[in-house]
Amino acid sequence: VVAHKTSFNLWQNLLEIACFEIPLIFDTVGLHFLHELRKMMTIEGIKYQNEMKFSQNIFRYKKHFRLSSHQQNESISVYRSWLRNLSNEVTFMNKSAAIIVISPDEFEIIEELKAMGQLRPTLPVSLVPSIYDEEKFMNLHINASDFQKREGILFVVGNWALTSYLDAVSFLVKEI
Repeated sequence: VVAHKTSFNLWQNLLEIACFEIPLIFDTVGLHFLHELRKMMTIEGIKYQNEMKFSQNIFRYKKHFRLSSHQQNESISVYRSWLRNLSNEVTFMNKSAAIIVISPDEFEIIEELKAMGQLRPTLPVSLVPSIYDEEKFMNLHINASDFQKREGILFVVGNWALTSYLDAVSFLVKEI
């Protein structure tokens, strides 16, 4: 199992040569192209709609920067960079024997990419949520002053450039 797109990019060729008999599994550790799309949309003042398909959110983003004349060239440049990153990540997935995603939303996006022909339709996808006891987590009601009930909560911050992490830290500082 190779985790994260950067590691996959660095090690994929060597692992295929050295371990040719072992299937290569790509653990996305979150779909980075999804994080990047959400960040681009947030910067433009557009809310990513989870109830919509991934492709519909892309269309909403493209429609926005086509309609707004200010910073249009910069928006197009950012979008083209994002398309390259999306293409790279999809390429890594197609080179793997299977992939792991961390949320049902990401699983649905992978299925959408398969239906669109971006990913091979036979590519196995496993959902391994990063919240391991989802029922316990969803039923957890925490009072800000009750530190005993917080036991077992894991707060992980990876890349500070991801808006979801910035939102989590902001919530932690302002609300807790």
